Amino acid sequence: MIQQLLISYKCYTKSNEKGIMILIFLLACEIVYVLAKYQIQSRSEMDQLINNMIEFSGIFSAIIITYIISKIFQIRQEKLSRKSKIIYFSNKITDFRRIARILVNSYNFWDQTMRQKMDNDYKELTHFHLRIWDYENEELKYPKKLIDLRNNFYAEKNLQGSNLYLDLKSLVLDNSSDMQLYLYNRFNYGIEYNYNLVEKWSNAYSGHMLWDCFAHKKSSYNGAFNFSAILNSDKEEILELAIKIGGKKYSSRAFSSYLLADVAGDMESFYFPKLLNLVYLNSLPFSSVISFMMNILSIVIFIGVIVPLLISAINYDIYWGRIVMYLSIFILTITLLYFMLKMKSIFKYEITV
Repeated sequence: MIQQLLISYKCYTKSNEKGIMILIFLLACEIVYVLAKYQIQSRSEMDQLINNMIEFSGIFSAIIITYIISKIFQIRQEKLSRKSKIIYFSNKITDFRRIARILVNSYNFWDQTMRQKMDNDYKELTHFHLRIWDYENEELKYPKKLIDLRNNFYAEKNLQGSNLYLDLKSLVLDNSSDMQLYLYNRFNYGIEYNYNLVEKWSNAYSGHMLWDCFAHKKSSYNGAFNFSAILNSDKEEILELAIKIGGKKYSSRAFSSYLLADVAGDMESFYFPKLLNLVYLNSLPFSSVISFMMNILSIVIFIGVIVPLLISAINYDIYWGRIVMYLSIFILTITLLYFMLKMKSIFKYEITV
């Protein structure tokens, strides 16, 4: 019987939080009613009530402040721990961008007609315009010139390799001159790519076309790329960068189109998602638990400390003093009971790994 009642109570608390809030409200009203029935008559009793409320609210606030501060330090340590991983994966992405830079700058590697047309007729078109496009609102979001340019590109028949060219350029070109300079050496820097940029690369599958052209649909691109036109020094640099990215996985490999495809596959399946997750977690604001605790703290300090202090600082009328204090007790009771209601979910959040 008792077990059935407990099960019923748990089901009720999960599905009827509004009902519980009504119950809390009624309970708070009952407390205020009892106080009003046996109301304080003297100023000394009122002063004692004020002191008790300030003392209780101060102790309760100190507990919450301690929790918030410890939680903030914990979050800081977690972000610092993730920061080293973000730098590690950002360096991997930078090495991949360096490979893209070498291929983009290997002029004779590309079909000359395609490259000239892309650099002249489609110089304002980017890989992101092809991969990330709002079809439902395109007339409102994009200028007509860009819409026409995109449509004309898809209508082209003799631009073999153009998708890969735009793809690699999306990795090489950016608005930061510092990040551009990083692509011309092999050193590791404390680079931390921001969430918006990593998300943009991930959503556009930047680098995917290397795998598509050199592995998945390689036969469809026969003759589109001239690997013999890549300088031997560039091939050696690409191989060294691949080894920096994958370590032993590529240490015994020679430069080839399959090497480029494998590196691109690793980027798409592991490095980009991993970095995106890390920078996302580090970009998050305060958790809902901290926000909840800060809201509770604000109410308790204002209602339980500031208001009683203001009352005690003036020559108050006993009648109006009772009204303000009873109202404060009403609000404080609702706040504390709601806090107790939420304690279970707070503890569950804290112990969830």
